[in-house]
Amino acid sequence: MSSDFHLMILQIPSEITLDYIKSLKQQANNIDIETARILNNFISYDIEELDASDDLEEEDLYNLTSDDLKIKKAARDHLIDAIDIVLSPRIGIKDRLGTPVASNSISYVIIKEDTYAMTGYQSTYMSKGPNKAYKFLTALSVSSIITI
Repeated sequence: MSSDFHLMILQIPSEITLDYIKSLKQQANNIDIETARILNNFISYDIEELDASDDLEEEDLYNLTSDDLKIKKAARDHLIDAIDIVLSPRIGIKDRLGTPVASNSISYVIIKEDTYAMTGYQSTYMSKGPNKAYKFLTALSVSSIITI
């Protein structure tokens, strides 16, 4: 039986502040449809049961299909979750020395003074594909909202 191990490593800021998290979430809230489509190509959001009517703006009525609206909402929500899960636990980390923050299958490493978030999964005949942590890092990487 064949299997492959997939590793995702993403450089993140060494110091993360509450203002930085707020800024990233604002960027996620303002995601454009093209970025959302690209994220969907990587992550394959489940949009069947998604209701995007709350997010409808007047300009969207003329330019986007129902599926586009759902993809945009799914991508936005996923990016916000990724920020909450991957980056928010690191707010003020330098003041909390010795406090473990690894969770949700995400580890943090420092290499030559640069900080990285990393995760992986093994694909096998029985696997369902990437885990949530892998998808979170993929979304943060592909969206390019993190600036170092």
